[in-house]
Amino acid sequence: RITMVTSFRPRSPNLPDDTVLTTVRPISNLSELYSQYSEYRLEILEERVRTQLRVLRENKRGGKKVNVKALKEFIRAQTDFLAHMEHEMVDEELVTMGNIDDSHLHHFSQDDVVGKRKRAA
Repeated sequence: RITMVTSFRPRSPNLPDDTVLTTVRPISNLSELYSQYSEYRLEILEERVRTQLRVLRENKRGGKKVNVKALKEFIRAQTDFLAHMEHEMVDEELVTMGNIDDSHLHHFSQDDVVGKRKRAA
């Protein structure tokens, strides 16, 4: 019986984190899973925002201009981070409990698979 799963994750909040819930979602208490996942991800986001704010303030004190290009890239990266988080948090009524598939291993639809098989034949 598995009572806890511990994921390996980057220590630095600035490294990419592509954690997926596909393998644990169908066999978990979703309220508990989503609570822990959200807290973990939001702590990463909090640290990233604090770091970016520190850089902005230091640059302002140093009389430097805002690097708009870098700031916009930071914002895009955090938007992607939040979009990934939102994607992983599937509404409870859409989760088939006890059913673990391999959908997290590919990024194409079943139609793509069938089309490739037809072309190969």
